[in-house]
Order: sequence, then structure tokens, then C-alpha cells
Amino acid sequence: MQITLQEARKLPGVETVGSDVLHGRRSMRISIGKIVGESVALSRIGEKRVAELRKIVSTKRVERAEQGLNQMTKDELEAFAKEKHGVDLDKRKSLDTLRSQLEALMADGPSTAD
Repeated sequence: MQITLQEARKLPGVETVGSDVLHGRRSMRISIGKIVGESVALSRIGEKRVAELRKIVSTKRVERAEQGLNQMTKDELEAFAKEKHGVDLDKRKSLDTLRSQLEALMADGPSTAD
């Protein structure tokens, strides 16, 4: 499996040293792949580690978004749900209910609606 070098550099705890791509603290770093042009050829361990890191990054994005939901009005929640998930929320429901519905949508992952 390969990922772009740019994506690898955005993952937490990943750094490049020469042609190696490493992950972890300095004393416990492991090689997760080799740089090949503008891509990174991942090792088997690297594939697993990158999958774990992607999940962590995704979870943190959802948590930050959920924190932002607490600041939004009904109109803002409705616009966000429609734009990001292609869903119309019923603004007649309570603010807490709308937040819960949107949190559930976000936990399911990004929508395929554009």
C-alpha cells in the first residue's frame, strides 16, 4: 500500500529521516515505510499503524466538531447538517435533540452526498 508523502507528514508522530518514514517517540521509533518519489511505500506494520493514526485523527476531528455543535444555534445546526451530510433537520425539535441527531450523523462518518 502507498500513501502520499504529504499525507504521511500530516499524521501525528510521523517524521522522515532520509528515505525512511518513522513513527513513534525518538527512543521507540519504528520504520513504517520508504519514500518513493512523492509517495511512501508502507510496510505491513506501517499499513496497520497508518490505519490506526487515521482513525485517531478522524476521531479528534469529530470531537472538535462536537464541541463546536454546543455553540451553534438551530439555524446553524440545520445549515451544517445540510451542507456536510445532505440531511434536513427538523427545527421544531429541541436544540439538544438536533445536536444529538447531528452527532450521530458525524459518528457514522462523512456523507457521500455532494
